[in-house]
Parts: sequence; C-alpha cells; structure tokens
Amino acid sequence: MHTVRGNLIVYTERLVLSALRIGVSQRCPHDRGMATVTFAPAIQRHVFVDAQSVNGPTVRDALAQCVAHTPELRGYLFNDQGRLRAHVAVFVDGWLIRDRRALSDPLNDASRVYVAQALSGG
Repeated sequence: MHTVRGNLIVYTERLVLSALRIGVSQRCPHDRGMATVTFAPAIQRHVFVDAQSVNGPTVRDALAQCVAHTPELRGYLFNDQGRLRAHVAVFVDGWLIRDRRALSDPLNDASRVYVAQALSGG
C-alpha cells in the first residue's frame, strides 16, 4: 500500500503480475534491445495506445517517447506542471517507481514499463 495526500492508493500483487504478463505477451520478437511500455486497459479507455518499444535511459525518456507518438497521453499522464498525475502508477519490471517527481528511475534494454491507473479511495 502507498498513501498519497490522505487518499489510499492500492497496488495489488495481482495487478503487477498481470502487468508483467501483458508486457511479455505484447512484446514483439523484432523489439529486442528496447524497453517496452504497456498501458493498462483503464488508461486505454481514455486514450488508445498500443504497447510501444522505446529507447532511453529513464522512465521520463520512455514516457516522453510515448507522448511524442500519442500526444493525447500528455494530458492524461501529466499535470500542467509536467508532473506525473497522482492517479497514474508506473511500474518498471514489476516494481513501483521510486522517483515520481523527476521520473529518473533507470531502464535497460529489456525493461518492461507498465503504466496503470491507481485505485484510490478515502
């Protein structure tokens, strides 16, 4: 569990494991050597975006490439100050990222990034 501004945000082990399965199943053989970014179905209800292969050393670089490919993602993922919205959760290789502010968590060529909508309540 992770608490943000008094709201309870729940990330279940099942969600993370499902994210990893989705990332693996949508990875193409010709995408070797690049990280893969997959967006949860809850996000795709608002903005349709396929899994994307990206090249970059950090989560920020990966998401920037996704936004460049699908500009509608910007308003859904980031606020007016360019910071990740509170309801968006980003996992790298099954782990919730540590740096939500600068998105500096490192990626490697085989990383699987999963972007999900957090479940919250008060």
